[in-house]
Amino acid sequence: MLLTMIFLRTINPRLEEAGRLVSGWRGVMKGITIPLILPGVLLAAMLVFLLSFGEFSVPNFLRYDVFPVESFTQFSAFYNFKAATAAAVPLAAVTLLLLLVEAAFLRERTYQLRPTPELERSPLIKLGAYRKWWFASVAITGLVIVIVPIVVLVIQSAGIGAYAEALNRAGGSLLRSLLYAVIGATLLTFLGFLTGYLVQTKALRFWRSVDSLTIFLFALPSTVIGIGLISQWNTSWTNFIYGTPLIIIFGYLAKYTALTSRISVTQLAQIPPSMEEAAQVAGAGWFRRMVFIVAPLARRGLIAGWLVGYIFSLRDTGITMLVYPAGHETLPVRIFTLMANGSPQLIAALCMVMIAATLLPAGILWMIPGLMTRKIIR
Repeated sequence: MLLTMIFLRTINPRLEEAGRLVSGWRGVMKGITIPLILPGVLLAAMLVFLLSFGEFSVPNFLRYDVFPVESFTQFSAFYNFKAATAAAVPLAAVTLLLLLVEAAFLRERTYQLRPTPELERSPLIKLGAYRKWWFASVAITGLVIVIVPIVVLVIQSAGIGAYAEALNRAGGSLLRSLLYAVIGATLLTFLGFLTGYLVQTKALRFWRSVDSLTIFLFALPSTVIGIGLISQWNTSWTNFIYGTPLIIIFGYLAKYTALTSRISVTQLAQIPPSMEEAAQVAGAGWFRRMVFIVAPLARRGLIAGWLVGYIFSLRDTGITMLVYPAGHETLPVRIFTLMANGSPQLIAALCMVMIAATLLPAGILWMIPGLMTRKIIR
């Protein structure tokens, strides 16, 4: 949905307005809108497939034996590193194959899509008599998928005792999750900004390779990344990383840099190159241009990237469950381990705590007047 919204903003609204002179909205969508955003829609479909193909958390919590869960089980339950690696190879191969197809047929076409100016948004589609049916379908879908499960958790966790027990048994895990998520989000924002700047400006010859690598790691199943990190860092010489929470942070950087990088690219594409060029002519070096020109103008993108990095780092289960050192489990891992012998009330309370921890930074930023809505580029 988010990718479709982004690519819809790349369409010149004048094209749709011209189409409306000779056709209704169905004809405009079929002949203009959909063909223009089709590369982006195909890219979104491919990413959704790869993320579903390599998803570990949902099948693992629901006890469905899929390839990522099998790879994890071979390693964690049977300590069979070779079998775990063999089970991870098909996941990596399919991911690489689809990304090669994307690079050959879609990459160049999606690079050409750029957001239109803020003042040139497409006109709204008048749904007319169909409006109530569209509203009903969206409302029912949201009710079944989102609202009802959360209401069930609220009802099951009702009572001070459940939350007291939750904080008593998982308070340390909650604090560690918040700490690791904040550190991971900050580093992801910094690394994503530099990567996005490299991709947007094409400053180095290997910018395509960097972009492809971040996308490949993001699409790669988390169990494969976790096994790779163990293979690389589980030695006596590198135990200062493998035996500490640094290995978890490394996993976050490997998995989620593509998210903050893409957000940075989208924001940087809206900054006129002349602004940085003027500073360069005035004698400002690269570092000063980044600190005083580019970063302030890309502030909204940096804030959005930090929030996305925080949410994904906080919710990560696959990588963390494989690599976390003893005594450093995060809240998602703790919830998973307590599901075997914890009461439904305890699990529901922990889930509500997880939801609150996820929404906390977004709520704080939203309460700061104008921070999320002020226009940086006018």
